[in-house]
Amino acid sequence: MPPRKHADKPPGRAVVQQGIAASLGTKAFVQIKVSELAKFVGYEFSIPGSFWDTCEDEDAETLYRVKVVEFDARHKFDGISARVASVRVEVMGSARELFDNTNIWMAQDLLSKHVSAEKERRAAADAIERSNSIAAGSLVEDEAEGTGGADEEEALVTPPADTGGGGSRGGKFFAHFSAPVLLRTVTRKTRRKSGGTVDVSVWAYQCLHCDRPPVTQEGSGSGSLSVHAQTWHRSIYEVGSRGCVA
Repeated sequence: MPPRKHADKPPGRAVVQQGIAASLGTKAFVQIKVSELAKFVGYEFSIPGSFWDTCEDEDAETLYRVKVVEFDARHKFDGISARVASVRVEVMGSARELFDNTNIWMAQDLLSKHVSAEKERRAAADAIERSNSIAAGSLVEDEAEGTGGADEEEALVTPPADTGGGGSRGGKFFAHFSAPVLLRTVTRKTRRKSGGTVDVSVWAYQCLHCDRPPVTQEGSGSGSLSVHAQTWHRSIYEVGSRGCVA
């Protein structure tokens, strides 16, 4: 059952965090400034059903295409005294009939996170498409647009699936995804008391059982893969969580 029509109030904190975790494969996002909101009018992106606090559990991970139609630097949400820089979005396509498209407002911080998630999904899809083109012989790696083969070679490391990443249980989910494609490397702070940083690879995976957007995962873990399986392929998740390959 799809989400019920949205009232003009901000979603609960737990729901927002759940939605962000589902949409965003990495931890970082780029904060959009208030002065930049105007340029996002007309921008299209996707948000998960969990954005709506009335969303049913089975629709929490479903992506809905929306378009920014206006912005307000001092929008007033019901139940909040402070005014918040926000944008109003409208749901697109056939799903628009399920929502009150005149009253869907999104605060600046949440917009920033969903826009970053959208760019992450697009980058992952482009990386996988490019990898498939190279494999099919329709694209020579050194001739890829805007990239150089030497730089990419230096960034490549052993794919997680080849190292059995994710542990004895989590590693079982790799069999249900295409070979990972290196999306980029990011720098993270280490947990050592002495501090320091470490470069972590971000991988893009395409599920072999559906054509939903690629899944991104940092390092050798398989958390994003297992979440995808749990959401869309329950039988695979139940078998994989027991440490078996379906």
